[in-house]
Amino acid sequence: MPMHADPQSSEFIDLLKRASAGDAAARTQLGEHLHRRLSRLCQLKLARDFPLVAAHHELDSVVHNAWISLMEMFDRAEVREPEFVLKWLGTKIRFMLLNMATELRRQHAHVQTGFGGDSSSTAGYDPGQSTVDPVKLTAWTEFHNAVSALPDDERLVVELHYYCDLPQADIAEQLNLPAKQVSRTWLRARDKLRKYL
Repeated sequence: MPMHADPQSSEFIDLLKRASAGDAAARTQLGEHLHRRLSRLCQLKLARDFPLVAAHHELDSVVHNAWISLMEMFDRAEVREPEFVLKWLGTKIRFMLLNMATELRRQHAHVQTGFGGDSSSTAGYDPGQSTVDPVKLTAWTEFHNAVSALPDDERLVVELHYYCDLPQADIAEQLNLPAKQVSRTWLRARDKLRKYL
């Protein structure tokens, strides 16, 4: 992956710094940016692995609720240093995606057991009714859990690169690390996560 600064991520870092310093307009713009990022992450993953869920109208609601939660936690945070907020944001996005997987699993179980909410679901489980492929859902959950189990330095780079969509050059700048070190850390983490990618 080329090591170059991305104008979008530079804008994100600038918004993050300004919002952390108390700039209300930057906080609003940061919130809009985070909402787009959450939507894009969920849409890309769900569209590829769970297309029927991606088309479902409740996805917007799930993303919106997660975004509200992120912004409330940002507002309550005592530490507002950009490096801390970036680390926190990557972790929160990962947990939001795990929570979405848990909710999808719960909905899938309701369909399987005939508790889907309408009278037709009691007629028995029809795999064609399910919007969730249990194998893919399990793999998605395992991926996010595998990220949780990485060593701290690798998990941080994955959270910033994969979940926050920051290029490696920006990660190096924000963490005050050599670009080659960030690249090596990403490659080590990616090797460990290869079976999920």
